[in-house]
Amino acid sequence: PVQLDGAYDIQLYANGNTSATATIPLVGTVAPGDAFVLARTGAAAALVARADQTTSNFLFTRDYDPCSNVVLRRRVIYRTATRESDGH
Repeated sequence: PVQLDGAYDIQLYANGNTSATATIPLVGTVAPGDAFVLARTGAAAALVARADQTTSNFLFTRDYDPCSNVVLRRRVIYRTATRESDGH
């Protein structure tokens, strides 16, 4: 299983932006061979019912801009005796 809490997030880059326009922290666990469904809270009820997580922070709609991107990011924390570094 993959534990998502604090380790994974989705970053949205709308309209060709080079900086993330939104970040959605993921929560929960993904079992081997399973899929994780993230749905917009305003999506069709059937999709929301099947979602593992919902968010109102989804910027993409049916009018999706082809210059927009979605990134699954894994956070890595490096710890040393003197400091902690967030190694995105």
